[in-house]
Amino acid sequence: MHKRMISVMCLLLVIASLFLVTAVCAIVENIEIPKSIDPLDRDRPENIAALKTHIAYVGESQEARMNGVIAYINNISGSEGIDKLQQIRDDYLSAAASIPLMQTSDNINALRDDMCVQTKLFAEETKVQILFFNGTPEGMRETADASMNVFDISFNSVTDPLWLSRENARVKVFARESEERNFTLRSLSEKGIDITRARQISDQIDTKRSDLEAALRNKQDEAMFQANTGIKNLKQQFRNTIGDYRANLEIQMSSAAIMARNE
Repeated sequence: MHKRMISVMCLLLVIASLFLVTAVCAIVENIEIPKSIDPLDRDRPENIAALKTHIAYVGESQEARMNGVIAYINNISGSEGIDKLQQIRDDYLSAAASIPLMQTSDNINALRDDMCVQTKLFAEETKVQILFFNGTPEGMRETADASMNVFDISFNSVTDPLWLSRENARVKVFARESEERNFTLRSLSEKGIDITRARQISDQIDTKRSDLEAALRNKQDEAMFQANTGIKNLKQQFRNTIGDYRANLEIQMSSAAIMARNE
């Protein structure tokens, strides 16, 4: 009987996920960016400039959608379900913010492909969190639409709204991520966790800012790719370390609760 109940529950989850796929992908959609197949045409400066502007708009509108989804998951989970969503959003913006420096359509499209990968990961993680915290596609859509409305108003009212089209966008995203890491470290330290290892990794990431600035200053596509790769590897180490901290903290809290009940 117990196994049968588990099977029924799994079936219901599968059915529910099928209904959620369409709704989530509609919120965080994969917007097609046109490519030229003419090698003599696609790298012309005017075409590269137009492609960058188009991707900057897509990137900022997608950020607004992601922020809306994150706000919804934050609300239904009590802030417990947003860490991975925020990480995927940050990786998406890291790719998008690197595009202004690129000079060829091949390099731009390589980063665009990474943006598409992150978009799909975000949609998949959103489905997981909605199911886990008993959310609804309708509720998520309402919050995401509100975020998009704010973006539309801002875009139409600002003279030069596309910050993702500027060459210093990657450094801006990097600085934002540094602030987020410091906030995370402070929060864990206040809970009595020894954050030494995570702090060391975070400091290593911060030293990579000079690599980004050099790539920006010298307008070197390959240098930007190399800097991004190094930063991405270190960010994953940081995230794994933070994950270990939180898992250990949860174990300690559970053990303390058990001991308290047994006293």
